[in-house]
Amino acid sequence: MAFMLAALLPKRLKDAGLKRINMSLDTLNEQKAKFIAQKSVLHEVLAGFEAALDAGLKVKINTVALKGFNDDELVNLLEFANETSDQIYRIYGKIHTPKMI
Repeated sequence: MAFMLAALLPKRLKDAGLKRINMSLDTLNEQKAKFIAQKSVLHEVLAGFEAALDAGLKVKINTVALKGFNDDELVNLLEFANETSDQIYRIYGKIHTPKMI
């Protein structure tokens, strides 16, 4: 889980020989992220992403496109991936409509 990446962990992983990690990022919207994770984690996810890149790790971002929930953000998520690095970005489609309370 990206929000569990501490500031020093990515460097230690890189030093141990790890070259690439997978991270999930389904939204850049704090409220939607909180709904998905059931707690406020977006800031930690983005900090973990940044720490991994700073450590020299390649990051593959996995996104699940949820119809009616985050499908309006796919362009923003692609732009985020393109602006932050030349890392691999893959979108997995899924038809599902969660209901936010």
